Amino acid sequence: MTQVLKPMAIGLFIASIFSASYALADELDFTAADFNGATVSLTQAINAAQQATSAIAIDAEFDQHMGSNRYEVTLVNAKGQEIERFINPHNAEVTSPMFTDQDIDADDVAVRDAIRQGSSQPLVEIISQLESQYSAKVYKVELEQERQHISYEADLLSPEGQHIRINR
Repeated sequence: MTQVLKPMAIGLFIASIFSASYALADELDFTAADFNGATVSLTQAINAAQQATSAIAIDAEFDQHMGSNRYEVTLVNAKGQEIERFINPHNAEVTSPMFTDQDIDADDVAVRDAIRQGSSQPLVEIISQLESQYSAKVYKVELEQERQHISYEADLLSPEGQHIRINR
């Protein structure tokens, strides 16, 4: 019986390694050169989206869609609706997606309200602190409410091309 279980266990172990590697490799859909080639920073993209919508950003990232680089910023407006905007990484032009999810999410509203009340930092302040502390550029940051606490997750890219994930 152990002769049968041993090969099966080895096969499952190998499969788990390949699936984990695939998930990590699939996580980024752009190269460091793509990201570093952007003339507009993530902070500038967030500011452009907030100015264009009069809403508060709760999530922002650099990504690639259909071969083009862009920033994607998720914001919550005064009505509590989640809206999304795309920002050109070369000229800060703000565009809307074809379809907009305008559902009201209580957690997103709580994050927006925490920023308004000063009990949570805005994304641009978080980015500034992280980039200074880690000498790396943030390419993704997200605020979220977990158990009545506002936390964030950020992904950074160092000058050497190393990826850093921060959860606070």
